[in-house]
Amino acid sequence: MFWLMKKIFGIGVLIALIFLALHFQVGGRTVKDYLLDFFRTPIVQEAIRQGKEAVTGYLQKDVADPPSDAGPNMEMDKVSDEDRKELEKVLEKEVRGK
Repeated sequence: MFWLMKKIFGIGVLIALIFLALHFQVGGRTVKDYLLDFFRTPIVQEAIRQGKEAVTGYLQKDVADPPSDAGPNMEMDKVSDEDRKELEKVLEKEVRGK
């Protein structure tokens, strides 16, 4: 129980230090104002936008449902019996060879 109170107190102190640092006056403006100006620059906004697109693209790729209508490439999934037998022969050769 003591370790929990110690962690909560430590997090509280860290938050208080960050709050004080953000309100520190430098050259007549607060550090928070300088940080906001930095994050509003076009290059930072572009980097944030690209990062968001990369993350959402990755998540959508992993979560996306397979398409219900595969279109013209659906015929590629069908393998004739002759091709299947040839593939089985190739696989058997590979397994025996290793």
